[in-house]
Amino acid sequence: MILFFTCIIGCSFSNLRIKQKGLEGDFIKRAIADDYSFLNEVKEEDLDSLVNETYNDVYEEGIHTVSLLNVLARWDEKKSISKFVDTIDRVCKEDSEKKNEIAIKCLEKAFLYKSINFIEGSFRLVEATNISKEQASGFLVLCLNTEDERKLKIRKKFHQLEEDLYESLDFALTMISNNDYSSDILTDEIVTKILLLDYIDVDTELGTLDLIVKYKQSKEFDAKWIENKKLTNLIMDHNLIITAANLIEIADRNKDSPINKVLNESGFTTFLKKMKMEWGEESTPESTKVTLTLGDPRIPPLWIAAQNGDVQTCEMLIKRGADIEASDHSLDTTPLWIAAQNGHVDVCKLLIKGKANIESNGIRGRGATPLFIAAMNGHKEVCNLLLKKGANINHKLNGGVTPLFMAAQNGYNDICEFLIGKGANKEDYEHSLNTTPLGVAAQNGHASICKILLDNGAKVDKTNKQEATPLFIAAMNGHKEVCKILLEKGADINYKAGTIKATPLLIAAEEGHINVCNFLLTKGAGTEYENNQGVTPLFAAAMNGNIHVCNLLIERGANINHKSKNKLSSLWVAAMSGQTGICKLLLSEKLMAQKADIELREPFLKVTPIWIAAQEGQTDVCELLLDKGANIEVENREGVTPLLIAVKEKKEETCKLLIERGANINHQNKNGFTSLWVAAQYGFVAICEILLKEGANPKIAEYTDNITPLWIAAQNGHADVCKLLLKNRAEVDSICSEMSMTPLLIAARNGHTDVCNLLLDNSANIEATNKQDETPLFMAARHNHPKVCKLLLDSGANANHGVKFRITPLRIAAERGYLDVCTILLDKKYGVNINSAEEKCNTTPLWIATEKEHINICRLLLNKGADRDHPRCDGKKPLHVALETRNEHLIALFLEKEGHTTSKNVIEGIEGEDESIDKDFAKLGVNQSAKNVDNHQPSSRKYPFNEWKKENVGILTNTSNSTLWQGVRVPNLVY
Repeated sequence: MILFFTCIIGCSFSNLRIKQKGLEGDFIKRAIADDYSFLNEVKEEDLDSLVNETYNDVYEEGIHTVSLLNVLARWDEKKSISKFVDTIDRVCKEDSEKKNEIAIKCLEKAFLYKSINFIEGSFRLVEATNISKEQASGFLVLCLNTEDERKLKIRKKFHQLEEDLYESLDFALTMISNNDYSSDILTDEIVTKILLLDYIDVDTELGTLDLIVKYKQSKEFDAKWIENKKLTNLIMDHNLIITAANLIEIADRNKDSPINKVLNESGFTTFLKKMKMEWGEESTPESTKVTLTLGDPRIPPLWIAAQNGDVQTCEMLIKRGADIEASDHSLDTTPLWIAAQNGHVDVCKLLIKGKANIESNGIRGRGATPLFIAAMNGHKEVCNLLLKKGANINHKLNGGVTPLFMAAQNGYNDICEFLIGKGANKEDYEHSLNTTPLGVAAQNGHASICKILLDNGAKVDKTNKQEATPLFIAAMNGHKEVCKILLEKGADINYKAGTIKATPLLIAAEEGHINVCNFLLTKGAGTEYENNQGVTPLFAAAMNGNIHVCNLLIERGANINHKSKNKLSSLWVAAMSGQTGICKLLLSEKLMAQKADIELREPFLKVTPIWIAAQEGQTDVCELLLDKGANIEVENREGVTPLLIAVKEKKEETCKLLIERGANINHQNKNGFTSLWVAAQYGFVAICEILLKEGANPKIAEYTDNITPLWIAAQNGHADVCKLLLKNRAEVDSICSEMSMTPLLIAARNGHTDVCNLLLDNSANIEATNKQDETPLFMAARHNHPKVCKLLLDSGANANHGVKFRITPLRIAAERGYLDVCTILLDKKYGVNINSAEEKCNTTPLWIATEKEHINICRLLLNKGADRDHPRCDGKKPLHVALETRNEHLIALFLEKEGHTTSKNVIEGIEGEDESIDKDFAKLGVNQSAKNVDNHQPSSRKYPFNEWKKENVGILTNTSNSTLWQGVRVPNLVY
């Protein structure tokens, strides 16, 4: 296959922002190294370890324990979260309870870390209405947890916590409101915590107070927070300037809101003036309008003035002592930096005159200086000013990016020429891909900049980290003019790039850049240069459907029969990809001299172009190849023909074509599978219908076990397929030789009620047996299929048929604990012998259910009249077995049926470790002459009584009955 190169990732201003919410160190590198592709292999049994497994990860302060959910939440990268959510949705498709459980865990992490993408993704897994009040309340508490150590790290170094906190709160409160939980969850304590966040979202201009007004019941909020001045007191007590501004904005939007009442309170107006918030009143006939002008208090006024290019304001603020290096709260950028970014040269002059640091690092210390950001945004005058004042022209961003690199990337010709003229290093690498300014200019198609760099001595064939030259990169991206300039400067036209060793022509052909291909060919690029997989430009173009490039290459003499190292041709891969036009081209009359090999076989599976096209469902390609004489009955190494593989892959239209063109409909592969057999196995009803209509034989069985299409369809529960086959005279009682089972037997074993019903309607033998003499009813009982059992019994199945040792369906169901099956079998109308005993040990259903401690089944059998005194061959009765199990509930059941009740008081009243057995059993009321299974009377031994009591007394009663003693074996006898 062709390797798709990804050379240089464009670096824009947004790329410079730090997106992560906390560095996960080595763990994140491992987790995202393969783009989470391991999620594709996750199965149901992997879910618990996937969600709960933890790892020790090195963090700044030491080792921390993290899970995959931690990584997803902290990184909050949309693509990775989407993969994770899709994986859970796929694996839990049939298990909604498990999906909800995982969704709740995801939401806990997402709200804890204020991870917006993770919150949105998690809500794809669970309906908001399925979230309980307790869970919703928990999410809100997690959302409001901003004092956690991990959050402080995020807030301090990596992220604007407030922005995501606001959005997370909105999610949580929406869910709470939609579920009508607001009155219970939004207590005064919670409302206070939300208001103390004191935040307004810059984009929406809505704040935390807006959220409260929106989701808190208005009457309750007005009564508790407005009318009693609780809101204004909270604002004044904690100097909540942002919330004060939010309150005034709300009042301005809602003239009739009770909030307007607080604006005329003298204490509140005094507070606003004290906070130096400029506001005023403008009387109107309808109301009093209050306006407010307030900047974000976290952004210094000098920074804002510098951003806006307001020289006079900057000058005034500097005279009044404003901090010339005061940075904004988001990117840690200074006034000089933001002025340079926006090209305000006069402001830059003023700030530099005031001793501003010309090498200040913006964007949270990543190394973006004012010169860097000016060059990046094309501000030549600012660059000139900064260089005159001594700025480092080759200063590198933390990733190795220089001002010249950014200007070259963004296409600023004049900046590049200016910086080169001032001595900028033309060969400095950007670290991630080791790309030079020439490489990034070639990638982005900036021909003029490439020429400037080359004219000033840049190396024309300097490779990047992937060993790709600028010419290769330009060809890959379709930049003909750049290719022209590079070749004029001596670039190697046939240089093989990267580990795959592809030429510029090959990558251009793969990408479909016909103009670049044509240009390279005119300049002497070789058409037969192979990459390390033996792929030529024509092969790459054919595989990717680039027909115009294929035509061009063929006109220039490309070999249409060239084979890759996998021995595949251009025709073979075009057929696989469904490229009908390219196949037509390769098989056209004008190329008859070369004659593309229509029967070329792939060496491993031995498949030809028509075979692979049939597998992929490329019907048009198949038709073309057949018109050109392709062998319709060609077999792969397993004897599979195009028709058979098209059936297996459920390519219905391709199947129709092949049948119309005469494909052998009853062909059997090496295992004896026919097309009908395969379609029946997978339950492809429509294909089965087509095959049967065209004469497929439903009686042809596979070779190994003589399994027919009906048998395999019955095994897999495909009732509609079975119906079709039976309608077409399939043998209803065909026998699988290995298991000696009919379709009804296998359907009963697997619990396919619909199939069983269909087979019975078609006179299937209801008493058919396998090699173990098991009937369909026995099979259904043994595998716990109560519905099938009822169907068979209602259809006349023998309820008392016994297999080896005369084990009946009731006996096997009682042994395995299948209560529903037992209940159905014991319906009087079926005539089941409740006391039928197996021959080997003479145990009844009650006896075996007692031994297995199936209490509910024992209760059912006793209620239905089972003989509680029926002994096993050694004389032991069910009650004796119950006593030996030491299962108090089971024993209580038998004693209850005997008419006794247990008495803990009697047992607890027995004291002394060395009292005689006579005295102890007298207290219990046990018949002293009774003998147990060891032929001992209660009074025939003395022993440590407390030990015996621990073993047996818990099941004895205070009534006199010999059976109580008869089931007990006395441990640790003392002579």
